[in-house]
Amino acid sequence: MSYYNPKIYNYSNLHRDDQMTVDVMNWAIDAVENMEIDYRPTEDSSIMEKMCDEIALEVVAEVEEQLMHEIIEFIVMTIDSYDHDVDEIDTTDFLFGMEGHRNDE
Repeated sequence: MSYYNPKIYNYSNLHRDDQMTVDVMNWAIDAVENMEIDYRPTEDSSIMEKMCDEIALEVVAEVEEQLMHEIIEFIVMTIDSYDHDVDEIDTTDFLFGMEGHRNDE
């Protein structure tokens, strides 16, 4: 993945309609994160179940990573399409400004 500057390319620099698109994409990440709970092995799990759960958790992590990559690409493409400059914000978080998201201090 290319390096993009989150001081420019971040959620808070998007127009409201574009923020709503990112919100939906982020809900997909939340849904994938919730799947991790389903694949946590228990003490009663057989060795086969534990192996399958481990593979499923790896796939879930890859999907989560790909979704975040897609969000960043969307933010970059969208901000680049604007016909005005956006303000630089002192952040390292691409999702800076998203309600309910951990934001930099």
